[in-house]
Amino acid sequence: AIELVIKQILTPPASGCVAYMTPSSHTLARHPASEPPKPFTGQITVRIAEMDGVHDHTVEIRDHLTVIELGCHARKSKSKLSAAATEKEKANDSWLDFGGSSASLAASALSAVRFVRVDPEGEWPNMVQMRQTEFAWLAQLQSECDVNAQLDACEALRDARGNTQAVRTLCSIVLDSKIYYRVRIAAANALAG
Repeated sequence: AIELVIKQILTPPASGCVAYMTPSSHTLARHPASEPPKPFTGQITVRIAEMDGVHDHTVEIRDHLTVIELGCHARKSKSKLSAAATEKEKANDSWLDFGGSSASLAASALSAVRFVRVDPEGEWPNMVQMRQTEFAWLAQLQSECDVNAQLDACEALRDARGNTQAVRTLCSIVLDSKIYYRVRIAAANALAG
């Protein structure tokens, strides 16, 4: 099972704002200075990419802080995952060698969950920030076809330049002419910056 923590950070409208648009009635309403912003309440989609496929979960949000436990569908044995990690490492080493660590790849392959995306369809009007492991961001960058997901992964991997697997993956993104040019630019910026 995965424990997902959704925390809403609410900021009031700008101090010079005297009126704002209400989402329910699409009318202008006066903004009283003492009224704090209300948290989003409703349903949001959480997409979990596992070894056996991608599963969408609908989550109900009711408060500033929501803690949810989502079940995993994949159940693979450690021996199968270790063998898959070794094969994947050999395939990655064939095109560019940065001296990657097999221990880190094998340890990350023991997880049945590859990556998690909150609001993958972009239905939420707010910005979503995710915290995942480098392995999860690499898996998202390599396997997700959505450009926004790839851009998010490149941004998150900006600080992972010391990880040889991250450098190898970002280099392969930059060199692949089939990938959308903005994703390639984001990967180059992540390597540079």
